[in-house]
Amino acid sequence: MKIEVKNISFKYDKDDDIFKNISLDIENGGILSLLGPNGAGKSTLIRCLARTLCIKSGEIYIDGLNYRNLSNRQFARKVAYIPQNDTPIFPFKVCDLVAMGRTPHKDFFALPDKADYRMVHMVLEELGLSRLEYKTCTDLSGGERQMISFATAMVQEPEVLLLDEPTSHLDFGNQIKVLEIIKGLSEKGISIIMATHAPEQAFLIGGNVAIMKNGTVLAFGSPEDVITEKNISSAFGVSAKIIDVDAEKKIKTCAVLLK
Repeated sequence: MKIEVKNISFKYDKDDDIFKNISLDIENGGILSLLGPNGAGKSTLIRCLARTLCIKSGEIYIDGLNYRNLSNRQFARKVAYIPQNDTPIFPFKVCDLVAMGRTPHKDFFALPDKADYRMVHMVLEELGLSRLEYKTCTDLSGGERQMISFATAMVQEPEVLLLDEPTSHLDFGNQIKVLEIIKGLSEKGISIIMATHAPEQAFLIGGNVAIMKNGTVLAFGSPEDVITEKNISSAFGVSAKIIDVDAEKKIKTCAVLLK
């Protein structure tokens, strides 16, 4: 599933552009990490790709198809979106909430069947969330809700996964679990675009990185080429040090220095 973003721009009514003339390509099974300071336009770009916001100019293509021309059902069969904050309002059981991810694959009035719930059970087990299967979703912690959102997206069987800071409410253990899931989904051919504030995550999962600043792409390419002390300093206005954690495995991290 190839994604082509061609010169897209977005703004709210009469406000200044949130981002302008953004162009990006993500190949089948590719990972793109979006880095940048608050207000750079990362989350807005993700929302535009998810069609929860409408771009003002430019075009987006999914496997050569203009995403404007896809019906809601067609789009939902191709693209799953996990927002930054997804707090449930109604006290559904977790298994029922996750089963809603099967909606794009069901007839209009059809309810989830046994096969759907078997998939829900399998995904929850894969994510280590079986203990939550019959809990009420409104009783979950923020981190647990984030993991349940991942489960819902996975049962949707998307070809593209859009993630807005997917590890923001998670402890270190679950952060690594999510990054491992992202790598695994990429290896299965799912294209992933992820907004994150953690440069080290981009080093861990590979793929490409786009650093955004003031609504434009400051740098695009591999993590090694893009996440540099100069680029981090320019984007965030801080002093940074790129450190080799494991030279043999090419693992690096980014440390921010106090003045």
